[in-house]
Amino acid sequence: MKTRNFVFFLFILVLAVPVAAQQNLKWEILGNMITSRVYPAVAVAHDTLGFIVGGYSQGLFSTPTPRCEVVALTQHGIEQRQIARMVHGRAEFGLLVEHDTALIAVAGYDTTLGVMGTVERYSIRSNKWTVIGTLLQGRRQHSATWISDDEILVIGGRRSNLTSFSDAEIFNVRTGLSKMVKSFPHVVNGSVAQRVDHDLAIYFGGRSGGENSPRSRDIYWYDVPANEWQIYAKMPTGREIPMALTLRSGVTAIVGGSEAESPPRFIGQVLATTNGDCRVVANLPFGIVYGAAFEFRRDEVIVAGGWLSDLTSNRRAAAVHLSTGIVRAIPSLNYPRRYTRGFSLRRRVSTGSIVAGFVVGGIANTEPLPTIEYLFDTDCADRNVSNNELSYNGDARREGADISLT
Repeated sequence: MKTRNFVFFLFILVLAVPVAAQQNLKWEILGNMITSRVYPAVAVAHDTLGFIVGGYSQGLFSTPTPRCEVVALTQHGIEQRQIARMVHGRAEFGLLVEHDTALIAVAGYDTTLGVMGTVERYSIRSNKWTVIGTLLQGRRQHSATWISDDEILVIGGRRSNLTSFSDAEIFNVRTGLSKMVKSFPHVVNGSVAQRVDHDLAIYFGGRSGGENSPRSRDIYWYDVPANEWQIYAKMPTGREIPMALTLRSGVTAIVGGSEAESPPRFIGQVLATTNGDCRVVANLPFGIVYGAAFEFRRDEVIVAGGWLSDLTSNRRAAAVHLSTGIVRAIPSLNYPRRYTRGFSLRRRVSTGSIVAGFVVGGIANTEPLPTIEYLFDTDCADRNVSNNELSYNGDARREGADISLT
């Protein structure tokens, strides 16, 4: 995907946290989002902008929200702002970044419209959402990712009656048209899509129906000229809704997932997938689903929150180094969170680079959470700012002047 420089103007002030280095990691509360969010979608553009989009607003399977916001790592610190609302509220949808200048929201669920096939684009420059087309098959709990600069391959999911299916289609964001292609090799919901080895789209995980339904070990890629699905690698066991992210190195990390739901059997494995291979590199001290995972230091994944096999929300967090397999405990979150999401932002500065990791929303025990937690790290030469010098001011609902984020 090509990267384009841009200037991002918004009209709503939120809050600013001066960027500081931390030798000892500690989760801090950034502040409240504009609404509680349960399992929102998140995406990162330009390395410095983290978007938090949609999700359920008042608890799992409550009303999906159209509201969106951005967390920015600027030269002044961390800033959190409201952005324009989606045309439709949605949950259980795909969110992709287009050339670092736009977001694409694919299908999903809304209580008013039901299972949707609409596709929306958010222009970062103009701060506006627009419906650009509709899939041939409405779906929720599907997976989608880019297979070219203009095309998104969408597979599986659930219909309005919650039955799962294997239909696959390619949506073109330039024309707004979709075409059916060869179905995924099996019926699936709760699958995951990533781009491994820098450019190859892979699809994996999920289950064929409801509780304890079969789940495949196979990781697939789609051969466009042949219109055929090919096996890329195999996981040790099948798993539904694992956390997955592709690191800067091109390796895809697969974390946790559900082997069964009744009784719950959640996985603590961390897998590394690259070059047609998938292997176990580490084991967490707990099995987990619906948690947050993001790259922090190079080849290191932070795993935090989630749902444990005893069906309690998790506060614990761990750092996993994919190259060495070392797992180290890091401080726990301030709040237990399941159905949460995570992302990291990084920014080059004169003395090195700064990275900040975020865990957003979720459910504590019974109540949805509006808060965002974050932690910092840096490879800057200057490490003399202590954690207690971090502060913020403002409110997520206050309005202010235009601000350029570059």
